[in-house]
Amino acid sequence: MLAEDHSIVKRCQHVDIMHHFSVNRAKRGGVVFEFVKTHENLADFFTKPLQRVKFSQFGDGLGLSSASA
Repeated sequence: MLAEDHSIVKRCQHVDIMHHFSVNRAKRGGVVFEFVKTHENLADFFTKPLQRVKFSQFGDGLGLSSASA
């Protein structure tokens, strides 16, 4: 992970300001980065087309309810 392994950064010339901001926050303890398995990643709800079952599971995990009448 770039936030923890600074030797990788030397090879990544395209790394932008947000990376450095994130690294500084991690060093100061303002944020913690954790690995999340893809089948548990609630952000997929917003970024991927999901099958109905996954859509419902992730929606429930985010506290969203169905709008059906």
